[in-house]
Amino acid sequence: MPNNRKTFVILLASILLDFIGFGIAMPILPFYAQGFGASPLWVGFLMGIFPLAGILAPLLWGKFSDRIGRHPTLLLNIAGSAFSYFLLSIASSLWVLFLARGIGGASSASLAIAQSYVSDLTTTEHRTQHLSLLEAASGIGIVIGLIVSGILVGNAPTQIEDFQSPFLIATVSSVFPLLLISTGLPGLNNQKAASHNSQKQIHRRTKQQPSFQKNVVHDLITIFQRPLVSGLMLIMFVMLFAIIGIESIFALWCEHFFNWGPQQLSTLIVFYFLTVSLLQISVTGRLAQRIGETQLLRYSLIFLAIGLCLRPFSTTLPLLIGSLSFIIVAEAIGLPTLTSLLSRLSGAKQQGQTLGLMQSVAGLGGGVGASLAGLMFGSVGYNSPYWMSTILVCSVIVVCWRRITPRHLRRVMRQRQRKKVIRLFELLDHDNNGTLEIQDFKQATHQLASVRGWNPHTKEFQKLQASVLGFAQRLQSMADQDGNQQIDHCEWLHYLENMPDHDLAMLFLQMIDANGDGQITIEELQNFYQVYDISTDELSDVFQTLDLNQDGHISTDEFQTIFTQFLYSDDVQLPGTWIFGVHLPRQL
Repeated sequence: MPNNRKTFVILLASILLDFIGFGIAMPILPFYAQGFGASPLWVGFLMGIFPLAGILAPLLWGKFSDRIGRHPTLLLNIAGSAFSYFLLSIASSLWVLFLARGIGGASSASLAIAQSYVSDLTTTEHRTQHLSLLEAASGIGIVIGLIVSGILVGNAPTQIEDFQSPFLIATVSSVFPLLLISTGLPGLNNQKAASHNSQKQIHRRTKQQPSFQKNVVHDLITIFQRPLVSGLMLIMFVMLFAIIGIESIFALWCEHFFNWGPQQLSTLIVFYFLTVSLLQISVTGRLAQRIGETQLLRYSLIFLAIGLCLRPFSTTLPLLIGSLSFIIVAEAIGLPTLTSLLSRLSGAKQQGQTLGLMQSVAGLGGGVGASLAGLMFGSVGYNSPYWMSTILVCSVIVVCWRRITPRHLRRVMRQRQRKKVIRLFELLDHDNNGTLEIQDFKQATHQLASVRGWNPHTKEFQKLQASVLGFAQRLQSMADQDGNQQIDHCEWLHYLENMPDHDLAMLFLQMIDANGDGQITIEELQNFYQVYDISTDELSDVFQTLDLNQDGHISTDEFQTIFTQFLYSDDVQLPGTWIFGVHLPRQL
């Protein structure tokens, strides 16, 4: 859709500009701290406060984005980054640097929120490709920042006199995405919707529902209990443990073996990030569609293990670039694939929180990896961090091979789909006796007519009854395999899995659309929920989700689209998951 393309372009530009500041700050911050008399110990603390503050930030911001929307949360994060760079540009003491970096770390969830935003807009088959482009945009932003920083500080970083200019440029680079998002990016949860008084009243009521009172610990447990998620989080931890760990001691390693200084290292870092970004733009999404995400994840771990294992033997520049190439490929295909899989496996209202938790796990893995790598580099041996990381990555390859397989993923998706189909069966089973009979449809007709004030002699009642009972008879003739005038669970599953039913969407449309104008209002949906004892918690948000074009009603085409999504898609992030209220999506 054109609006989705525009949104995606704005997100790409915003992430790229936001990460320019990160690239600018990364190489010169230690020297800035030394200018205030900081010892190496305090420089280490300063460099560590950013990931420490960022461990919980993505999780909390992700949870926040699930509740108030991606748009305002993304704005707040980028505004926090801009403010942190501004503080760095006017800093007059060391404690201001610590404050600025703490604020920056606490506002470091912009990529996780943008990933949630993109996941909301994309289908399963294109999600990895779009997430790869976001990862690439962040990498390109870092490269641009490194280049800008290098130009401004020159070749003698210890003699820098002007630290303010680079951070002022970083501030400006973060202000631009604020303007882009504010003026051009629609809010998924704040778009124009029907402005009926009843909708506003329902919205006010649902804000008080207990579902908004869950604590973070409970939500974390819920996320980790989801199938495959804990294994993927373990893989994310180990991948970042290895990648960030070896990056943290890379300068020391190159200084020891090649006698390199900052200039040579900067060139290699630019090559690294540019190559990763180019691969993510051109290759990752296509590979995911061709060979599948679980297979691609396996290959990325194997490439990472090979690159780590070869590094101790890279005694020449060509050999170093060769070992580095394996790690580049592993990062380029592995991290977006992990993000996409976690997005697919997260709950319908937990996507932002799950991806936020992923970023926190990544930050924790990177922090622990960097600390242990530095300790082992100095106390055990120069190559010991690479052997340690190789062993860990080989261990998670075994986990991935046994637990994260295409068969396991298909089983999870199939179970989700069956839960939706069974939920529909339970709704139609009006007397709750475990079978569908003509009497169930008769009871539903009478209750719908009662809610609408129709008596059995009105044309409206007779038309509704003829439509509902006519469908019930057709359904019985097609799904009742043993001819006992009852449809049980097995017959129902067989029917829907083998005979796609488009009449079912029209049946529900007629049952919900009281005045027969082909458009469903929020009041009509509320009446339908009452008849079928569906909770009206968060009805306003549900209706906005189902109203695909945000024009205040659900048209016939929209209803057929979302109903098809409900019946036949295993992607719980699609709007159709919410067609029968919030109870089912909370379980998926």
